Parts: sequence; structure tokens; C-alpha cells
Amino acid sequence: MNASLEQYLRSLAEIAEARRSPKATVRAVEQAKGELLKRGLPLEDRVRATNGDKHGRHLLHLDPHSGFVVIVMTWPAGGDSLPHDHGTWGTVGVLEGALQVTTYDRMDDGCDPMRAELVPTCSLRAEQGAIASVLPPHDEYHRIENPTKELALSMHTYGKEIASCHAYDLESGLAQLVEPEYTSLPST
Repeated sequence: MNASLEQYLRSLAEIAEARRSPKATVRAVEQAKGELLKRGLPLEDRVRATNGDKHGRHLLHLDPHSGFVVIVMTWPAGGDSLPHDHGTWGTVGVLEGALQVTTYDRMDDGCDPMRAELVPTCSLRAEQGAIASVLPPHDEYHRIENPTKELALSMHTYGKEIASCHAYDLESGLAQLVEPEYTSLPST
């Protein structure tokens, strides 16, 4: 493991020990991620692999004490995700390239998890070094796209491992339960 990632993981451990509110935790993780992005993060070759024409999810670290998860996602040219939730807070930092991040407000009452009326509220182009976050229940629904012709990489930190999430079809409003899998795991 390289020194930049080790420092980031130490910062995450300190943040977890502080037992702050979810909002304060997210802000502290954003700050730590900003410092990491300024230092730079050398990446293993394995984390550059996509999953065919879909994005790749590469586990860097799963903390057994706090539950924090750190992954790198690879976005092929034109690759994207459906609008989705996570059920936990998360931060994303653009390591290489650029991503388009669109956030949505949920307009229905939320009583049916398999159906949602989502309306886009903001869409921003996030260049290398940019950091964004989600914090349920208000800032939960989002979509990430790579609008470029080059590979883009992003680093995601979540409050817990995401065993399942909902991905939404905007036209029908229907959701599918998705169980994300890792494209690669760290070597031991």
C-alpha cells in the first residue's frame, strides 16, 4: 500500500473515532480526500480495468472497525450509471478525467422502495480533483456519467459496504434492486 493511501486511511480511522454526526463525518472525509487528491494517489494496474463497457468497482480498503469502504471506480468513455441510491453517506473524488454528476430530488412519498418519481435538480461536470458527496435521506439520489472519450477514475468512500442499492428507470419510475460486485480485490 502506498504512503498517500495509508495517510488517508489513518485520517478515516481518526474521523471514525471522533464519532461525529453524519454531516460532520462527510465534511471531514471530504477534507481528507481533498488532501489525498493534492498529494496524488499512485494506482495499481488492477484498478484501471473496466467491466466491459460498464464501470469497474475496485476495492482498496474495507475497515473492519469503522465499516468505512474505499473503492476506485473506472468509467469507460461514455459509461454511466442509472440514477441510484446507496443507503449510506458517501464521498467521491475524481482521480483522472472528468465525470458528469447529476443529483435528483424524490417527489413521491417514498413509501414504495421499488418505485420513485425522481426529478433532476443539478448536473455538474466534475474535473480531476473535484469532490462531491451524498448524505441520505436528503442528498441521496444521483447518477454518474463519463461524458468524455477517455477513461475516467474516481475514488469513493462510503460509511459502510453497499450490499444492495436501488437503480431507477426515470421513465417508468421503477427500481431494480442491485447487488454491486467488485471487479477486483486488493492482493493480500
